Amino acid sequence: MVESYHITTHQVSQLSADEIKKGFIVRKNLLNRTLTKINHTNRTDSIQHTVFVGPRGSGKSSMLNRIKVEYLESDRFIPIYLPEEQPGLYRLFDVWLAIIDEMKALGYDIHRPEIDTSQEDFSYLSKTGYTVISEFLQKENKQIILLMDNLDRVFKNIDDDKALLRELLQNHKDLIIIGGSTEMSEDFWDYGDPFYQFFKVVRLEDLSKAEVQDLLIHWSEANDLPQIKGVLRTNPGKVEAIRQMTGGNPRTMIMFIRLLVDNAHAQGFEYLKDIIDKTTSIYQERLQQLTPQQRKIVVELASIWQPATVEQLVQTCLMSSSIISAQLNKLQKSRIVEALKPKKGKTVYRLKERMFNLYLIMTQAGALQKKRARYLTDFLEVWYDGEEHIAHDFEKVSDIANDSTVSYSSKENSFDDQIFIHYLVNDKIVTSKLIQSFKNEDMSNPLMNIYDLWLGNFEMYQHQRELIPYKLMESNHAGTYLKESLVHYQNDWIIQLFDKNFELKQKFEPMYFAALILKDSNLNLNLIVPEPMLESVLDVIKYVRVRQEFYY
Repeated sequence: MVESYHITTHQVSQLSADEIKKGFIVRKNLLNRTLTKINHTNRTDSIQHTVFVGPRGSGKSSMLNRIKVEYLESDRFIPIYLPEEQPGLYRLFDVWLAIIDEMKALGYDIHRPEIDTSQEDFSYLSKTGYTVISEFLQKENKQIILLMDNLDRVFKNIDDDKALLRELLQNHKDLIIIGGSTEMSEDFWDYGDPFYQFFKVVRLEDLSKAEVQDLLIHWSEANDLPQIKGVLRTNPGKVEAIRQMTGGNPRTMIMFIRLLVDNAHAQGFEYLKDIIDKTTSIYQERLQQLTPQQRKIVVELASIWQPATVEQLVQTCLMSSSIISAQLNKLQKSRIVEALKPKKGKTVYRLKERMFNLYLIMTQAGALQKKRARYLTDFLEVWYDGEEHIAHDFEKVSDIANDSTVSYSSKENSFDDQIFIHYLVNDKIVTSKLIQSFKNEDMSNPLMNIYDLWLGNFEMYQHQRELIPYKLMESNHAGTYLKESLVHYQNDWIIQLFDKNFELKQKFEPMYFAALILKDSNLNLNLIVPEPMLESVLDVIKYVRVRQEFYY
């Protein structure tokens, strides 16, 4: 079982310094920029305090702990990490006392201030505690790098002392605060708050395809799990489907790897359901923190998938536009919803976190939306598996092309979708011969129609096209037919085909949006495409345009 390996989803701080360094694989550029900024800090210049903002599992704790171990043996800085769960920090002096205790644990000769427990008011410790720390740091000529997880929660707890904290940080150069937060709380956006625009806000974006691959390769090698590399090599679409559907969240990818090691033969959607099951408590808590009106709006936004206007939400939520607008404003400030404002037209809204959107679809939405999620997962898995098989298919096509007879047995060397998806023989004459050879062997599948288009048999193409809708849904070649039709500028036909066949449209939805964009390049795909499909739609468009350059 993979639980025995050092692939951890929680409590990164429990790992050794060496494990933290070796395990920090992604976001290295951001780390280096942060370390450079810290190293250039001194007691005379102003200090840039920073907060990393991202959903749970996005790597905030990993980043903070990686910064900590960088300075454990520094002669200039003392790194103090206050972990994610700090229920005892509900006043500012609790923070100072926690820092002093951490410094003592690191071996520094510093002591808590004298505390008169006979008093009822301990607010004097908010200044006294800081004075103890400041005097020690000035004597040692050091600065503290204060690394605080859930910074927004700490700020809510010390609300009465926030003005004092800002005053201390502005007047002294003792502390560099680097925090992590799951949301942009009012401390960062409210003009009247003492910390308005005080922190540099750095958003932790989704992991890219390359970053996820680097992460999986590292886990495979570090934990002697060759099957992870095996999946990357043979079924990369499975990994890419999970990445795109969940937003590439590092903690989610760890859950996926644990499931993958236990059951390498499952389909992507099965992993997705298991991941959602394991994150239920997180998102249930988030829903409980919303008002009933906000919950309704959030669930309806998730079900719509595509960015929605206030008018659309009025129809689904059955609330007035004024109520919906007011609640959307609050949901934006808490980083649950984001607004997209076109140059022309109405503002549209969507959920900020892809994983949260997926959770709501899988647990709160109806059967139709669940089927939509399954179809998209299947599409991604097939599409990105196809990308990685190019080299293998190229060898197969090259062998056939080098045969002067250009013949083959359909039983032994059946041309699968991959060959035609990628046109791996970049020679139009040879390609035409290969297509004609295949066409002579098998007249039963829908690809025959697109082959006529390739070969210039336009009358035959038009005649056969009317029969395609009845064959396409059940055909293994449907994806190839749709993509290659787009390559040959059949955008209107494909859009019409999708509009008349709802199930086909759902099954190949990224191609539908790609057809819309290819037909009208002025459309803003961010305003019309469901966020989980954005990357795949762009990849379909890229593929089509590359192949059009070859043919036209």
